[in-house]
Amino acid sequence: MDHHLGRARHGVATAGILAALALAAGACSSGTDAARTSAAGNAAEGKAVGGGAVSADAMADGAATPAAAEPAPLSEQQLQATDAAIDRSVIRTATVTIDVDALDPAVASVKAAATDLDGFVFAEETALGAHATSTLTLKVAPDDFDPLLERLRPLGTLASQDITTDDVTDQIVDVDARIAAAEESLARSAGLLDKAGTVADLTIADAEVTRRQTELERLRAQKASLERQVALSTVVVTLRSEATVAPAVAEQQDAPRPGFGDGLDRGVGAVGAIASALAVLAGVALPFLPLAVAAVVIVALLRRRRRPSATQPV
Repeated sequence: MDHHLGRARHGVATAGILAALALAAGACSSGTDAARTSAAGNAAEGKAVGGGAVSADAMADGAATPAAAEPAPLSEQQLQATDAAIDRSVIRTATVTIDVDALDPAVASVKAAATDLDGFVFAEETALGAHATSTLTLKVAPDDFDPLLERLRPLGTLASQDITTDDVTDQIVDVDARIAAAEESLARSAGLLDKAGTVADLTIADAEVTRRQTELERLRAQKASLERQVALSTVVVTLRSEATVAPAVAEQQDAPRPGFGDGLDRGVGAVGAIASALAVLAGVALPFLPLAVAAVVIVALLRRRRRPSATQPV
């Protein structure tokens, strides 16, 4: 009986040990699964924040950390939007040639188009001949550049059109930087001028201040010129017309061709001109005729006196 009781106690102890091992294994499995689940969550969160892809196992083992994502390159639309956001400084110029029926009405229409758009005529040159032309240089705001071209096209037949665009943004930025540097340099030179102790130092400092002041004024004038060209676009319009000619050219074109009678008249006129010239010469020489006769008589008497006498025979 004691033997059976001992075997029963041994079985109970074995069962208890096995149960404890089973519970420990379950706890370890649950801890591992929880760690993996937590690691997977951290990995997913890291991917959502940083854009990196790290495995759950790596996060659980602590062998890897999320890497910082590289910035994606800008698309073409983004580049265009960025460029449009920058205030560009652009000079626009157009050269237009138009063939018109009548020159004067077309010139008046061009001037009216510029005035209606708050522009003005900067220069005008008209040449009348067999082919009359008029060239007008117009200045308008950049926003009125295209509307002005649209108003010029109906005036006649468009012979040529050339539009140029010059982006001077970089030039203006460069000039601004040089102006700032020149102002600082001028200020330093002015300080040296105040500290000059001798006449020689004063002369050198004054010359340097003058040179830098001149350079600064040149840069400011250059910037002002660029800003004026940007603020006003230029349109050069050349109007051509074969119907409008100079009055002298029109008379020559309408005059009949010369014939035999015209040639005879011109010949008679030439003979008359020659006779008139001879008469003038005779009138000029007539006062000198007595002097010429007296000179001839004196010369003849002198020659007679100098003639040798004839020899007498022996």
